[in-house]
Amino acid sequence: MEITGKIIDILPAQEGEGKNGTWKKQNIIIEYGDKYPRKVCVSLWGEPATQEKSAIGKEVEISLNLESQENNGRWYTEVKAWKFKILCLVLFLCLVGCKEKSAYKPYLGEWNNVGTAFYVNQWVFTESNNKLQAKLIKQLKADAPPMVLEYAADVDENGNVVIHAELDMKGNVTDDKLFLLGKIYQKNK
Repeated sequence: MEITGKIIDILPAQEGEGKNGTWKKQNIIIEYGDKYPRKVCVSLWGEPATQEKSAIGKEVEISLNLESQENNGRWYTEVKAWKFKILCLVLFLCLVGCKEKSAYKPYLGEWNNVGTAFYVNQWVFTESNNKLQAKLIKQLKADAPPMVLEYAADVDENGNVVIHAELDMKGNVTDDKLFLLGKIYQKNK
């Protein structure tokens, strides 16, 4: 199931300990629908997608699952996001223009974090219609669903990749390693 709407509130991130280890969760409130707008609280599990209040008012596209659980005779339903994309970032890239495909080549492919505590922690860069796209995939446990965040990306005049998020993230490739946000990623061959 997918919804497209506007972020109207970002609740504080929550952390806790469970039988499978530490968990992180953040709820965001989305308003969707044109004629009769509705509000829904969406749960983001794993690393929070955004804690920046500047994301309020931004258009998002969310792929989600609905899950109900019974507790002491009462039923509770949670809306869990498994894919989260801020749409204005894609629009921003379209307005900026396209780079030569050769500028993207060093970044294309899958990059795995070296020495991570996550079961999966990788960046995937793809090129579509002469535009660079970045996807961050994090999965805490083998049996947990992955959290997938999509961003528009570009390459600046110095050859650094720029991932357009609330605050732009910059990285570069040196000796077949991607250096991004103080972490090292190795390219899958």
